[in-house]
Amino acid sequence: MGNSTRASALFLVISAFIACLSGCGGGSSNPPVNQNPANCSATATEHLYVVSNGQLLQYALPLASSSTPCATVMNTANPINAVAVDSNGNLAVADSGNHISIYNAPISNSSTPSATFTNGTATVTPQLAFNAAGDLFAATGVGVNVFRHPLSSSSTVSQAIGLSLVNGLAVDASGNLYTTDADIFGRNEIEVLAPPYTGTPVVSGITGGIGSHFSEIALSSTQLFVASIGGEQPGGVFSFTLPTTAGQSGGLTLAQDSFSVSGVAVDGNGNVYVSVGNGIRVYAPPISNSSTSQLTLFPPGPPNEIATGK
Repeated sequence: MGNSTRASALFLVISAFIACLSGCGGGSSNPPVNQNPANCSATATEHLYVVSNGQLLQYALPLASSSTPCATVMNTANPINAVAVDSNGNLAVADSGNHISIYNAPISNSSTPSATFTNGTATVTPQLAFNAAGDLFAATGVGVNVFRHPLSSSSTVSQAIGLSLVNGLAVDASGNLYTTDADIFGRNEIEVLAPPYTGTPVVSGITGGIGSHFSEIALSSTQLFVASIGGEQPGGVFSFTLPTTAGQSGGLTLAQDSFSVSGVAVDGNGNVYVSVGNGIRVYAPPISNSSTSQLTLFPPGPPNEIATGK
């Protein structure tokens, strides 16, 4: 089997594993969600959104270890596996059936989507991200599909960005697109494309061995964070100083020596949230390899992808 074939097979196996983290329940029903409307304070300007057991849970920020979900979305056609939200209240969720649904954030228990469309011809949607204009970027496993604002049920792919083995993405304030990728040897890397996303990407962050896998990306004003599922080596969260440069290496910074990191997010105050096993750890800035979690939140089910926003 050639290197390219091995890398493609590895991606499919990892993608199936990540999808199962959010949607596989062994045939059992989703556990009851402890709704606490009082937690959805009218003064909360930012929320944490958590994909767990195929549902989307909403928490008001700041968190406490005793925080409970104040709203949930579970009315998509299939289990939810990806979420993105921005400061303008655009919230997108992707389900395992390749549908993308748009909501107005923050959500309530009775929220329904304002639009639903498909992620082109993609068979997976590992991560979603908005740019400052409200355009939606959707990873496809083999590239990125772009949907232009305003989004509606008639939205179609306006640009297909061809990359390889994309499992995570983020867009910064300048519109630069960051994706996680894997080369033909199975090594992890970060690829960066500037608008209009037609040039040669700047490659950085080559690290790790076959079996470890970069997944979800999150950005602060000064750092890029990448969740890494462990394999031959332990996973955790790698960090890279912004702006990234060609050949730049990142360091394993948070949740070190963990084989179960599945998501990472950053709020407007620079706090970093990491999905690890059955909990979400919260780290306060400045972030370094000596950072320790300030608290751990345990959702009703294991957390997968996470996002912060309105």
